[in-house]
Amino acid sequence: MDPINAAIEFLESAASGEHLLYQKVAAQFNICPTTLARRHQGKCDPYAVKSVNQQLLSQQQELHLVSHIRQLTEDGLPPSRRMLQNYCISIVGKPAS
Repeated sequence: MDPINAAIEFLESAASGEHLLYQKVAAQFNICPTTLARRHQGKCDPYAVKSVNQQLLSQQQELHLVSHIRQLTEDGLPPSRRMLQNYCISIVGKPAS
């Protein structure tokens, strides 16, 4: 388990009357107190969650795109960047970079 999640579990498992400071807990787990406070208060997401939320294509759509690229390459027509952008537009309806 990564240190931030361990620190969050530690904060949540503390007795309800016990007052813990983010500074002290962060020092104990050797992490940034600001990051700990923001993650514990739900103000920011872990990087893994952020990257999934920022993806244009879903996992299934990505697999479909890779299959399309492989088929084009096998047919002797490796796709250009513009071809891939047009294909993404046809899948999700908005431009991809």
